[in-house]
Amino acid sequence: MIASLHTHTHTHNIIIMSENDPFREYANLIQKRITKYRNSSSRRSPGGSARGFGVFGAITAIGAISGLLWNSFFIVPTGHKAIKFNRFSGVGDFVYGEGLRLMIPAIERPIVYDVRIRPTEISSSTGSKDLQNVKSTVRIIHKPSADHLQTIYRQYGYNYAERIMPSIVNECMKSVIASFNAEELLTKRNMVTAEIERQLKHEASRYHITIDDVSILNLGFGREYSKAVEDKQVAKQESERAKYEVMKAKHEKQSKIVTAQGEAKAIQIVGEQMKKSEGYLVLRRIQTAREIAEIISTSQNRVYLPSDALL
Repeated sequence: MIASLHTHTHTHNIIIMSENDPFREYANLIQKRITKYRNSSSRRSPGGSARGFGVFGAITAIGAISGLLWNSFFIVPTGHKAIKFNRFSGVGDFVYGEGLRLMIPAIERPIVYDVRIRPTEISSSTGSKDLQNVKSTVRIIHKPSADHLQTIYRQYGYNYAERIMPSIVNECMKSVIASFNAEELLTKRNMVTAEIERQLKHEASRYHITIDDVSILNLGFGREYSKAVEDKQVAKQESERAKYEVMKAKHEKQSKIVTAQGEAKAIQIVGEQMKKSEGYLVLRRIQTAREIAEIISTSQNRVYLPSDALL
């Protein structure tokens, strides 16, 4: 028979068995181990485990609250606007300005747009009114409409400029350049630029994009037209040169006429003087002899004169 007595206290459980029980030794061993474990637990600080769990829980709670607060705000930089996307309701209709803004973590996220002006260069190839191939490059200064950012994001996405600007610029360039011939594109460049800007502003407004300025950076023509322009310039230069040669010939002819008229007048005067007096002829001989003497005196050559010529 096994007689057992169970006494429940704060620290002990006592089990009593008969001396002839074959499992008595095994039961005592288990009892000793239980008693040893409870004694070692009682020597620990009574509130240590609770306090350790409390400190860890407090740190975890503070970290979670800090992370929640940190993710509850976003900053809109200078020159930017923002809208919010909600996981349940989608893109909101309110546009947020610069500064610190509030949002719901894990449910909302900000979409920030740069609303400052930005330059874009786009090249286009089209035909002029006189069927000349024209390659042009324009520079557009544009920005998104700050009041319609939610519409831009819904319909065109974040990279709206890359999707919209090339198509509308090419269409406007083709429309405008086709209404001018090649020469007018060069001589009426300001008019061409103004017309491109007018059409671009109208088209861009449909997509909530504001155009501030348009300028033509380059206008290039086909090889045939370039050669025709070069030949025209060469012909013009040759024409100008021919005009110069004609004018030069006229001046030379007039100069010769004036010289001949002067010589004839001089001969006439000399003839009249000789008729009036032989002294004029003697004076001219003396002047001529003096000029010959000066030439001979300065010459290194020897000159022999007949004796009768000296008399």
